[in-house]
Amino acid sequence: MLKEKLEHHSDGRILLLTERIAGRGHLKAAENIAAAIQQQHSLHVPICYALEEVAPALAHLISYSYRMIINQTPQVWNWIHRWNRLRSFEKEGVWTRWLALRLEPVIQKHQPQLIGCTHAMSLGALAYLKQQAKYDFHLAAIFTDFQVHPYWVYPEVDSYYVPTPWQRQQLLQKLNRHGEYHGQIEVMGIPICPEYGRELSDDERAAVRAHYGLQPSSPTILCIGGGNGEKMLEELFRLAIRLSQQIEWLFVTGTNHRLYEWIQVQVRKMGVSHIHPLAYINKMNELMTIADAVVSKAGGLTSAEVLAQGLPFFIYKPLPGQEEANCHFLSQRLQIQVSYHLKELEQEIVGWLEQGIAKKRPKQSWGDAGVIANSLVETIRCQSIYPFMASKK
Repeated sequence: MLKEKLEHHSDGRILLLTERIAGRGHLKAAENIAAAIQQQHSLHVPICYALEEVAPALAHLISYSYRMIINQTPQVWNWIHRWNRLRSFEKEGVWTRWLALRLEPVIQKHQPQLIGCTHAMSLGALAYLKQQAKYDFHLAAIFTDFQVHPYWVYPEVDSYYVPTPWQRQQLLQKLNRHGEYHGQIEVMGIPICPEYGRELSDDERAAVRAHYGLQPSSPTILCIGGGNGEKMLEELFRLAIRLSQQIEWLFVTGTNHRLYEWIQVQVRKMGVSHIHPLAYINKMNELMTIADAVVSKAGGLTSAEVLAQGLPFFIYKPLPGQEEANCHFLSQRLQIQVSYHLKELEQEIVGWLEQGIAKKRPKQSWGDAGVIANSLVETIRCQSIYPFMASKK
């Protein structure tokens, strides 16, 4: 009977809030969870870009400013991130209360029993609304990185989903500074697709390599820069030209269409056939099954995907802020090499080639969106089905 009620009221019972201001990792995490819930439970879960929904012009301004700072003066962003890390986010500050007021129509529209956040932007505003006892939704925070930033720390959050026991310990310490925390902190990794870690048969691998124009057995390096990794990929392109043409290079430029076109023009001008630019794709797991190594920044989702696939991972020029924090965890805990200069990276890649490309990292489970999806659905199934509480004044 309970399952029938959930299926009848599936639309809006779970709402995912995220942002796409700084890259697509947070959005991809939400999409992975929503897809898993749809596939496993036949429940439709809407995804809302919180700031774009309530203030699209402001969201555009922040996104533009972020890209400008990252590309022109990255150390400024590093300073901003460090400054914010050293202070607690004011839950009752002007920004939080303004955002909470703007989010109320969104909540009333969807009438969710559970709200899951894969980005911290709106988490404080939602915590404020719960503190004011205006709404009775279950609030879940889903980490997509390996650092516990103060923007995530709110006692009003009912359940947290963190990547590792280390993050759980750090988060609990910070939460208990506000008094004993009574919610749940689940260690479930980062919400990546369960396809990562899958191996292809020899015939499947040959077919996929042929689809992307690769030679059957050449060493293949997958370079992932995303929309904010322009300078990094330009430098990697120069490295690909300089190294042996026996290596195949796949360049994924994400939403950066200018960079994609620039690489295409350069490839045609130089007449090279071992460099293959690709725009934003939804089959990153497929590319990783045919790659022998990955060069990337240190986004949380990408890092978890590479680790799950068991590929050699070369981190190059991580962005200031969250990515550098991820690097600290990955280098200290997993001994993954981080390079800040092209010569350093070249030495690492040449050393890897000399050792033999067959050597891979042990595959590790770094999360599964399906597991988190099941937990969210189970949460609303364990709660009594009450009418949505628009106000409890």
